[in-house]
Amino acid sequence: ESDDYIREYIRFNYKADLGHWAEIVNVSKTVAAQAGDPVPAVYGNQACLSCTNYSRPGALALSPASDLIWNEVTGATVGARNCSASLHIRVADAASGYNNTKPKWFTGTPSADAAPAVLKRMLQTVIAEGLVFGAVHSTPLDAMTPDGDYQWDAVQELATFASENRVLFTDRTRLADVAVAYCFACVSWRHFSTISSYDDPSFPNNTLGRHLTQMTSAAKLLDEQHLAWEVIILGHPDLYPDPMPMLPVRLRKTKLFILPNVDAISIEDQVTIEAWVRQGGVLWLWDESGTRDEELQKRTQTFRNLAAWENLIKTPGTGRVITTRRGTIQAMQAGLPDPDLNGV
Repeated sequence: ESDDYIREYIRFNYKADLGHWAEIVNVSKTVAAQAGDPVPAVYGNQACLSCTNYSRPGALALSPASDLIWNEVTGATVGARNCSASLHIRVADAASGYNNTKPKWFTGTPSADAAPAVLKRMLQTVIAEGLVFGAVHSTPLDAMTPDGDYQWDAVQELATFASENRVLFTDRTRLADVAVAYCFACVSWRHFSTISSYDDPSFPNNTLGRHLTQMTSAAKLLDEQHLAWEVIILGHPDLYPDPMPMLPVRLRKTKLFILPNVDAISIEDQVTIEAWVRQGGVLWLWDESGTRDEELQKRTQTFRNLAAWENLIKTPGTGRVITTRRGTIQAMQAGLPDPDLNGV
């Protein structure tokens, strides 16, 4: 974790790849314009932004240069008590810079054994999610047979409805005053095996897995409480620069900000969050949030950042800081009541 030469080599190549991507996008548009052809919607936009537990940081970093946000996710599950779809959509919304004019696509194929009645309810769920979030779930038809296939007919009906009623899925103004952090530094560095042994997110006890599964737990908690919420991406000055910057803008309308095991955070972001808390914001720190810097280097007790958290907890101004230990999070994930969560 402390080899600076390896880290700089990764940083150089990563930034170069982002530059090449932007160049490809511009060339594709230029060539299409010269030929008098429309630019294909998927001329090179990133795929799989959020699949595999929304842990594709490279795809997310390509979002600013892309004309649409393309997620490859599974279809809706009727009656399931999960929040994967709403979390995917919110990550995509944050990746678009909360840009209502940038389309968000969600692709996935229904289960092959879905009965017609079940499939219809699944598609109704998809339409309901689209109405709420302003995103349309599209299903690739190349995996289906058009002749006598009820799945083909149902998906075609969904596509027709979405196309004829586009106004229903556009122009969304966010009213959420609760936010959950997606930590780009937490995820991106851990995808390079020379920096950190890759933590498979399917194992919730790994550091990367804890951030992603705790994001899901936070989303589930907020959805079950019927609270309006959104995702705020904590970026990185080189790997995912914040163009606006977005954090102070989004925090202005946020009352509660949840950091689900956001162990890697920059001084700039922490200072911004600290000022927001002192002006009345409520910060909820889960697990080991703030124990590393944005380079994934461990902090020490003498480092200014960690001391800032401790000082903020003691003197939060007009705001409040809540800290929740890992055991409590695990109890919540297991559906067990815990006194630490009362009144949050």
